[in-house]
Amino acid sequence: MTNELKEIRQQLLDHFEKREEFDESEIKTVSCPYPLTLLGSHNNLFGGNSLSFTLDIYSSLLFNTSDDAGIKIYVKELPGIFKVSLNNIGVPVRGDWLNYIKGSAFILKEKYDIKHGITGVLSFPFSNFINYKPTVIQQLLILALCYANKIKISPADLQLLCEEVDSEYLNNDFMNLDSITIKHSKSNTLQFVDYDRSKMRLHTNSGGKCKFIVISTGDILPSFYSDSEQFIKLKTLLEMMAGNKNGQALTLDNYRDFRPRLPEELLVIGDFYFSEAERTEQASHHWKNNNLTEFGNTLFESALSRTDDNNLKSLIENLNSIDGVYGTQISSNSEIIIFSNIFLVEKIKEQLRDIFKDYDINISSGELSNGTVFF
Repeated sequence: MTNELKEIRQQLLDHFEKREEFDESEIKTVSCPYPLTLLGSHNNLFGGNSLSFTLDIYSSLLFNTSDDAGIKIYVKELPGIFKVSLNNIGVPVRGDWLNYIKGSAFILKEKYDIKHGITGVLSFPFSNFINYKPTVIQQLLILALCYANKIKISPADLQLLCEEVDSEYLNNDFMNLDSITIKHSKSNTLQFVDYDRSKMRLHTNSGGKCKFIVISTGDILPSFYSDSEQFIKLKTLLEMMAGNKNGQALTLDNYRDFRPRLPEELLVIGDFYFSEAERTEQASHHWKNNNLTEFGNTLFESALSRTDDNNLKSLIENLNSIDGVYGTQISSNSEIIIFSNIFLVEKIKEQLRDIFKDYDINISSGELSNGTVFF
């Protein structure tokens, strides 16, 4: 266990002992690294491609086995408590992130008829809850419930269970990107996932001349690409037009054929998706061939295409103009990623805070060792 994980575990213990009585010798902890998608975050909704990696910063769940079927979860960064029983899990409520806990319990109950719940406390790597990853919660709970019920689970099994939660409980007909990313987590490795052919390529950059500076802003950035409801609407409409009943990937040719018939409000999402699929393929090729400049240019093009907010575009352009920056990207709802020359990281960091002051965006603090500097 790393020093970082030991510190997280102690913080969770301190939080837990104020709320529950327990025997510390029976307490267990499971952790997941933080997944991040550089390109193609919503492309899995359509059967498209994505390029992802994980950072060595962790979400953790400290827990003990319950004597009954109850699941009780505290969250270190949030008030309140979540409770559910394996005997009465209930149905998902739209927009409720706790569905990932319910869904995990539901699938394990159905598959293994588990009897024992857990009592535990979750912790996320950021104090601002915008940055949580719901599928990380899902994976942590599956791992904890499997341990409590003496079920052995491999990384491949974990990924399959996560996909079952998505498809059978949450009614999402797409692969679980975060679980794939974490399963294949490896230092300095990007995972290129090709959903159309259900294949994955791992790209290791051997040059050692780059770093990702990841800025957790704590704010929801005005990027339309984070609007998953619009993506789902577009997917559903295109499938109806194409008579696609077998879950095949939607193609660029299909989109071009049906584009004139699409509502105007969906065209921005559609144009972004299909151009993003092409950029993801290009970026995968550039990374594989250690072409850092072109890889950075592809990230920058993607970032500019994700928003029509002039203020955010101005910020991206200013960050991208710093000497030593290959490219800038927006990830998730609240992260900005700067792909940089490893030898100029400290000089770049000196300029970042001054730039962000002009845009009234907060920067969280912290630092990672896995080829990544984290603010």
